[in-house]
Amino acid sequence: MIADVYAISMIDKEGKAIYSQLKSMIGPSIDGKEAIIEMKNKKSRNWKQMEWMGFYLEEKTREILTETIGGGKGPLYGRTGMDYKLEYVWDIKVHSVRDARGNNANECVLNDTEAIENALVEYGSVGFMIYLVNPEWDVKGEFKEWHDSQKGKMSDYVKERIERGAPSRMRKSAVEVVDLMIVSLSEEDVESGTKGGWLMGFQNGMRNSNGNPRRSKIKINVGRIPDKCIIEGNLEIGRPRQNRNNI
Repeated sequence: MIADVYAISMIDKEGKAIYSQLKSMIGPSIDGKEAIIEMKNKKSRNWKQMEWMGFYLEEKTREILTETIGGGKGPLYGRTGMDYKLEYVWDIKVHSVRDARGNNANECVLNDTEAIENALVEYGSVGFMIYLVNPEWDVKGEFKEWHDSQKGKMSDYVKERIERGAPSRMRKSAVEVVDLMIVSLSEEDVESGTKGGWLMGFQNGMRNSNGNPRRSKIKINVGRIPDKCIIEGNLEIGRPRQNRNNI
């Protein structure tokens, strides 16, 4: 029990140090075109991705943290990697608080189920940096046209989607970072969260475009995360939230 309390207190301290370096990210709006050009100029392999904001904030976050408090890219579990590691491992997520229709969206996809389980076995607790963003939706499709023009050649995935007659998902042309939640989960939290319904399986039984089954992922309801799991972050989504006491 003493070891468990020690582990939790250490990840709390690490989470607070992370938040202190990233809190300046809260507030500014990130323009999609500018972010994509920046990634392209830095030769990031992710600048062509539809969900550009997730990759952009992941790369920017890791860059800030490695330059200020150290650490680097997290470990690989099978084919799935964790985004950052200091003493503990962390995943970086970007969650839109509203969908394209303006409805509140509380469910955020975390990482591969197997990767999280393996990280919990190795480290005891796993951390998540969850950027909560208010998206500007590309209703007229102008941003998609611009992004496609930057890519040039059509990918095999896009060709296959067109052949199936499947519609393209609406892009986000910009995002405003409205809050950053620093969350830690222990094995006990995952168990109680699954029972309590604020942690859920995702992609079970779903398949990729090539017919291969998708790996199962864990999804979290950001409006129902218990206060004891929240190191920093106090945006109201569903209910008022209080920061965890300082340690």
